[in-house]
Amino acid sequence: MLSPAILCRFAVLCAAFWALPASAAPFAYVANADSDDVSVIDIATNAVVATVPVGDEPYGVGITPDNRYVYVANHLGNSLSVIDAKTNTVTATVANVCANPAFVEPTPDGTEMWVSCLGETRVVVVNRATHTVTRWLVFQTQPHGITFNADGSRVYVASFGNATVRVHRADVLWELKQVPSGIAPTDVQIEPSGVFAWVLSSGESRITNIDLATNRTDRTQWFSAPPFSLTIHPDGARIYVTLPSAGLVSRFNPSTFGQSTINVGGTPMGIDRSADGSRLYVANENGYVTVLDTATNAIVATIPVGSKPRSHGRFVAKGFLPPDSVPEVPSNVVATAGVAQVSVAFSAGGDGGGPILRYTATCGTQSQTGMASPIVVSNLAIGTPVTCTVVATNALGDGAASAPSNAATPYAIVPAAPAGVVATAGDYAIAVAFATPYDGHSAITQYTATCATPDIASPFTAVGPTSPITVIGTPNAHSYTCTVFATNAIGDGAASAPSAAAMPDAAPPRPTIQTPVRGNGQLTVAFAPVAAPNGYSAITSWTLTCGSRQVSGASSPLVVTGLTNGVPQTCTVVARNARGDSPPSEPSAAVAPATVPDAPEIVGVARGNGMVTVSFVPPAYNGGMPVTGYIVRCGTQAVFGGNLSLPVSGLANGVPVTCTVLARNDVGDGAPSAPSESVTPATVPDAPTLTSVASGDGSAQLVFAAPAQDGGADVSGYRASCAPGAHAANGTASPLVVEGLTNGQTYTCSVVATNEIGTGVASAGLAVVPRRVADLSVAIDNGTSFIAGGATTTYLIDVANGAAAGVAGVRVRTAFGQGFVDLAWACSAQAGSQCPASGSGEIDALVDMAGQSGVTFLVTATVAAQPEAPVSGTATIAAPNSVDDPVASNDTATDGPDAVGIFADGFE
Repeated sequence: MLSPAILCRFAVLCAAFWALPASAAPFAYVANADSDDVSVIDIATNAVVATVPVGDEPYGVGITPDNRYVYVANHLGNSLSVIDAKTNTVTATVANVCANPAFVEPTPDGTEMWVSCLGETRVVVVNRATHTVTRWLVFQTQPHGITFNADGSRVYVASFGNATVRVHRADVLWELKQVPSGIAPTDVQIEPSGVFAWVLSSGESRITNIDLATNRTDRTQWFSAPPFSLTIHPDGARIYVTLPSAGLVSRFNPSTFGQSTINVGGTPMGIDRSADGSRLYVANENGYVTVLDTATNAIVATIPVGSKPRSHGRFVAKGFLPPDSVPEVPSNVVATAGVAQVSVAFSAGGDGGGPILRYTATCGTQSQTGMASPIVVSNLAIGTPVTCTVVATNALGDGAASAPSNAATPYAIVPAAPAGVVATAGDYAIAVAFATPYDGHSAITQYTATCATPDIASPFTAVGPTSPITVIGTPNAHSYTCTVFATNAIGDGAASAPSAAAMPDAAPPRPTIQTPVRGNGQLTVAFAPVAAPNGYSAITSWTLTCGSRQVSGASSPLVVTGLTNGVPQTCTVVARNARGDSPPSEPSAAVAPATVPDAPEIVGVARGNGMVTVSFVPPAYNGGMPVTGYIVRCGTQAVFGGNLSLPVSGLANGVPVTCTVLARNDVGDGAPSAPSESVTPATVPDAPTLTSVASGDGSAQLVFAAPAQDGGADVSGYRASCAPGAHAANGTASPLVVEGLTNGQTYTCSVVATNEIGTGVASAGLAVVPRRVADLSVAIDNGTSFIAGGATTTYLIDVANGAAAGVAGVRVRTAFGQGFVDLAWACSAQAGSQCPASGSGEIDALVDMAGQSGVTFLVTATVAAQPEAPVSGTATIAAPNSVDDPVASNDTATDGPDAVGIFADGFE
């Protein structure tokens, strides 16, 4: 990486520039670090015209916007040298400006010079009027290049040690943004459009642009070596960058990011351009300045200067030295009248110390500028005398007007002779065309055309306001030449030179044409001539045009070949005789050449129920006429239609066929396509016959018979389903078991058959309620057959589940009748089972039965004393709806009837 002391530059100087003669060229000011001087180069001659001693180790150069003063940063002298560009002498020195000043940039209004100080962390601002430091930017971390936006409201500083461009308000020095720019930025400039700034990073060998609206980086391009300094062409399309270690100048396109290099040798450091961008000036540390032509990228001059030139900044003046005063007054003004103008001659006065920008001659209300005497002032009124004055202008402004000239009166003259006279013969007439001549500054009122032949004594004449003028009544078959003269208020002008000879005659009138007859790539057209009142010479040939094709012949009809089928053409015919061509006939009716279509191409055949659908693409060539339809043939059946996919019906399912297709247009039927692959019509199978549905534990078994018709394709499988819910089972034969059903819920089940065409309709549905199978039983016993009236007896009721699976929600009920006056019960459950602990009255309880388990109810019953009627006890159980208890005989048990009385033998 180059050291901070070397990597010193500053941004583009927005200097005023006036377009002046190239002989008064601006100057370049090259700071020579080791010889402590500035070389002044006249860029018109590329010669050093002065060497100005300055301070110790000059680096940066800044030129004021008016090009009058040059400020030089003396890096080791810690000062600024102020050079008067008119005298090329140092007229002031700003001592102790800061430590190691390197870059100098004027504000756009020229009131201040901003200086970056490499030995400090600040940029100082020098008031040009007082040559004192009035304010400064701090915390800049080795500031390098400086630039301003166009109105001077923003300043951009390349912060070498901070790897940023720091953006400040120039009036109050507020920092607005630190924009990352890459390591060790050295130079920053704003392109002419004011949209982007471009900053060089020597530490990363790259250039990056900054969007000035957002202060964000946008795009980056890398170089082959660390960059040092840059300058931007006025067109904004070229940026030039020095690469010191490579001895190159890089030419960079900011739009395409394309790059090329120019080998300048040595160690190129500072770079700047001329005002128009046609030349580049490269300060080379090896003791010379290289001048480049930006149009050719060629070296056009090498200028020896002082020792070790670096010249950071904008060191080429973009304009000329300001004059000392406005120009002196021109003298000896003489006005000479001309046609609607006055020529003003004068003697120039002093230029005021600067190049004359222009002279302005004013006569009456009209003015004209020029660079020297005389100046012609035009557009003056005819016959009105005028006097004239002359004013000289330089960069400071207009000088005083001269004394008025003598009076001069612009005048008019007769018109000039028309030129370019062309006589075009017609039928008993000649059209005479000509160019409008100079009118003598008096409006032309008319033109007179005269056509004469040696065969007739009197010429033929016609008058008109403009070209062309038609001279009528000229007998046919004579050779005429014609002249024209113009007339204005002053009089008649001279006659033109005679035209070339013209002989009136009549071309054939417009012929008639018939409707073309179409053929394959051709049209046959018949036509006929038409008579004319004045007659015309014999027709020698006919030219028939159809579209872009033509054919000529001696008679009707003619055939035009090479036409494109399908492209409608209108035709016209022209008759030709010795005089020329007739007007073209009216266009014929539009007819398109055509032939039959090519064969379509079958792209797919899809079988259906007794049918095949054939898909195809149109023929590559329709013969030149729109295809009106297609004929598709499959086996013995055919169909006509306009779609690109047509169904052919009436075919037998299961019988293979091949298909072809042909296209038809108004010419006829084309050839059939190649046969399709074999295809067999088919449809989905009929519904199977569902014969039974058997319930299971969470399942249903469907038994069915195959469908009566398989649709022409083998059945590949069956699908059984039960609703509600998406319960299904697939298989290839009966029976099928559908699982995952909810016990106790009613389902409707059906079955469908599937073949390669698809799935057929479902069978009729059958209802089923899935249930778990259980073996429930109940027993009741009170251990006696006699009960004393008013006594208490105990019944033991056993409820058992003999199945392995448990059953929840078994309902247990008793019926003891009216012989009992009091009932109470208690329940005990075996392992895994549950029941209510106790209760009174009849039992009506739900119990949960574990597999191979049960519950026991103990019922205490008091028998009524009267009447002494036998009593019985009945216990019943009922499985929940989700459980199937196939053995119903043990679901009810009865004890009794037991006798009731005083004695067990019945004695009272």
